[in-house]
Amino acid sequence: MQSAFTSVFGGLDPFVTSIMHGEHKWDAQGRPVSAHHFGRAIDVGAFGGTAIGVNQPTVAALVRAIVSGRFEKIGTLKALIDSPALQRLAAMYHTELFQDDEQTGASGPHVHFQVAA
Repeated sequence: MQSAFTSVFGGLDPFVTSIMHGEHKWDAQGRPVSAHHFGRAIDVGAFGGTAIGVNQPTVAALVRAIVSGRFEKIGTLKALIDSPALQRLAAMYHTELFQDDEQTGASGPHVHFQVAA
């Protein structure tokens, strides 16, 4: 995860809001299933001092992450995920874009970047 994150976002000044957490997601046998728990996901709350939202730094980071091919799943705000252009780009690079419903609480608005298992 660290290699993918560093190589893709170098120079964008990401503000990481969450790395390893996830005890809130369990399978039927009581085992953790969160990508965060296993070190495969990072949440970013801002790029270059600009909070995650429908803005140029966030969209630039999303595009960079998608075309890098390093991330399996990217989750964020519905307004961004609903973009037809981002959905087409994600399909071209086999990246799943999803609405991350955990946009409140300690992390606040963020983008969830996840590498494959």
